[in-house]
Amino acid sequence: FMTFVGAQDKELAAWMEENVTFPNSMVDRITPATRPADIERLNAQNGTCDEAPVYCEDFIQWVVEDNFAAGRPAWETVGAQMTDDVTAFENMKLSLLNASHTLLSYPSFLGGYRKVDAAMHDERIRKFVRAFMDEDITPYVPAPKDTDLEEYKQCLVERFGNRMVSDQVARLCFDGASKFPVYVMPNLEKM
Repeated sequence: FMTFVGAQDKELAAWMEENVTFPNSMVDRITPATRPADIERLNAQNGTCDEAPVYCEDFIQWVVEDNFAAGRPAWETVGAQMTDDVTAFENMKLSLLNASHTLLSYPSFLGGYRKVDAAMHDERIRKFVRAFMDEDITPYVPAPKDTDLEEYKQCLVERFGNRMVSDQVARLCFDGASKFPVYVMPNLEKM
């Protein structure tokens, strides 16, 4: 972005370098794709006529880099985690949540499951996911400061099994060739 600004207005770019910051952030919250049946259910529950409702799980994690040029909002008062570096949180999420989601999709689909929560209530799938997390990922993913990886992994297993926000297994299977290099391979290459 700053390269673009500098190409347009060098004076503005110089001012921005001194006075503007762009804190990185990471959000984790499962928000399934809304299908026609979900729209009908949500509208009936809420007594509304919303053509594009969105629903999500109760869990939310919002991590923000504490890099502000002129003071910062007190976002920690509404649950944000302020940190010097978001990278460790991103790596934990990509390596444990996204990689596990991707990995569970194929055996789940082949096993006849179409919803993630149903697959996660199958002890074989749940054990497979947890073994992947424990044996293949955890040794290579350092925990961010003040984060208990055991609690985080258990929370993921519970979130994946949440019937209220279950995702479609087929959606997770989609475009696996682009997901494996990003979510799975970086840690497997460290083995």
